[in-house]
Amino acid sequence: MQNTTPKESVCPKCGAKMKDFNLGRKCVDTRCTFWVPREIRQKVLSEEIIAELLEQRETRVVHGFHKRGNAQTFSARLYLSDAWKIKLRLENKTGLPCPACGRELLRFARGYRCMDEGNCAYVLWDRFGGKELTDEQMIRLLTLKTTEIIHGFTSRKNGKRYSARIVMQDSGRLKVEFEDGKKV
Repeated sequence: MQNTTPKESVCPKCGAKMKDFNLGRKCVDTRCTFWVPREIRQKVLSEEIIAELLEQRETRVVHGFHKRGNAQTFSARLYLSDAWKIKLRLENKTGLPCPACGRELLRFARGYRCMDEGNCAYVLWDRFGGKELTDEQMIRLLTLKTTEIIHGFTSRKNGKRYSARIVMQDSGRLKVEFEDGKKV
């Protein structure tokens, strides 16, 4: 990658120069609508990442994007779509085995799924008991087959709040285990 300053940036859509403005970087050609925001999903983009996106149409993995509506963060690559829109591509290879078939699990926006979609339908959603699990809780569940006690679940039956750990059975199915050791 060449060392590109904002003044040297070239619009990947039309080839004109790009210039900085308060919200990001935009094409100087008034007929072109292409621009790169300085911040995406509460992550301020470095000059290096913006240059990488403009020159290669895709960036390396960038850490610190925020999930919508909460403080959890995730990592993704930025890329330019064929329609010249900036999109996020989750870094989805996990190296974790599928509890149902042993193939690799892939990360997607709302959880994990088996990479062998044609033969295995295993999906582990990141929402459980009305609560979104953190990435750390999900990975612990997949590797150690149990979480720590998690507070703030909501019962579907009566709407009451409860605390429990989630336990994964050998089949990949999930069970709730309360602090006193009772399973549901």
